[in-house]
Amino acid sequence: TSFKHGAIFVNNEIQNLPKFLLSPGIRNLEGKFADIPAIIIAAGPSLEKNIHHLKAAQGKALLLATAPVVRVLLAHDIRPDLIVSIDFHPNNRIHFEGICDQVDIPLVCPIRLAPSIVQDYQGDLFVVQDFGGMTAWLGKHWEFKGYVKGGGSVTIYALMTAIVAGCNPIIFTGLDLSFTEKSHIEGSAMSKTINASTNEGQWLWVEGIYGGKVP
Repeated sequence: TSFKHGAIFVNNEIQNLPKFLLSPGIRNLEGKFADIPAIIIAAGPSLEKNIHHLKAAQGKALLLATAPVVRVLLAHDIRPDLIVSIDFHPNNRIHFEGICDQVDIPLVCPIRLAPSIVQDYQGDLFVVQDFGGMTAWLGKHWEFKGYVKGGGSVTIYALMTAIVAGCNPIIFTGLDLSFTEKSHIEGSAMSKTINASTNEGQWLWVEGIYGGKVP
């Protein structure tokens, strides 16, 4: 990924550097929610069965939402405590259309996040220092922002954020991407219909946890 998209990485880091320097780092969250439950919310279609529980959890657990599900939560009058986004590609902006004005919901992100998001988001940022790139070799010149360990999955990034904050237990919901007729929960910008019946030979059908068969 770094080799294929290196030019985008460098461009994003240069554009985001001023706001990165002026924003608090994820290390400011260290231990701030010790032994408070965390719920990490992804945009899988099963969230439709569980979303009503999240409203009851507000104020009792730290709600960390991946960017594709935020608009759905707001439509259900659920305000996450943190938004987590890591996608460096400009197309990631689609998840933030209409929600950049959420000044009371901080955004956790690396310096490589798409600049149009970083520059337009009106809420606070908790920025994450990368192990590589510009922040690695220039980092000695500014206050340390803090690291998280994790791969290319935003859900793992959210998990590591919850661990940094000291949350316990940590609960996941909406992680069943593409295991029903829909790829994502209705209302997410990425939601599309999956017609498994047109390619039945390519699918293994198994019992679903809510009954019936799922591909």
